[in-house]
Amino acid sequence: MIRTVRRILVAAAACSLISCTAITRIETIGPLSGNQKLVTLVVSESREVVAQWCLGPILEAVGSRPLGCQLTRPHSENQALQLTTIVRWTDTIPSIRTVEIEAHELCHLVATLQRIIDPCHIGNHGFVRP
Repeated sequence: MIRTVRRILVAAAACSLISCTAITRIETIGPLSGNQKLVTLVVSESREVVAQWCLGPILEAVGSRPLGCQLTRPHSENQALQLTTIVRWTDTIPSIRTVEIEAHELCHLVATLQRIIDPCHIGNHGFVRP
């Protein structure tokens, strides 16, 4: 039992010395003119990564690191069209496929709410494939 505890402590110390990094997955979807994407989804096990993406008014408002945020910016060629970024923290990183599916479905939502022609199937024929 003591050996197991020591191994865990040594492994934890080694991880902090070599700065083990948390996984972050970023998926973009919904190609638009100007080489821009309608939706960007950022999912990370690191609260620091989330804080880096969500800096600004959000941090000032809550006074601490957020667990997620939603950011929008206008399309460079069509100011009425908003590009959306969703950033969220997770305690366990989902698979690449799960993040792809989540981003794809968010793309449909963002396109529908903006009443634009849905760009979420451009290049994938409507399917996320293995």
